[in-house]
Amino acid sequence: SQTYLRYQAKKPHIDYADGSQVAPRAVVIQTVKAWSNNDEAASISMETSGEGQVHIFFKGRVLKGRWQKEADVKLPTRFFSEEGFEIVLPASPVWIEVLPKYNSFEYE
Repeated sequence: SQTYLRYQAKKPHIDYADGSQVAPRAVVIQTVKAWSNNDEAASISMETSGEGQVHIFFKGRVLKGRWQKEADVKLPTRFFSEEGFEIVLPASPVWIEVLPKYNSFEYE
């Protein structure tokens, strides 16, 4: 099906609108600077403007590169390959996971 089945806490992530498992055509892992807000809720803040590393999973492949985002919220985040070419994401559904730098992820 060329989709990526999403899990949350090791269980299928279900779309309650239609009961199906969330299965985007592409997954973007956008690594960002994050810090603790030192509150009772253990919440964090994330810097989503600027630039950082990105991994884009699409059609069984992974593209590594960088993301860039201007501070203007009206402008989209842009993604670039390691060679500097802009990456255009496929038509939705696309899952964008914003990951603090201090966390890690694995893939096979």
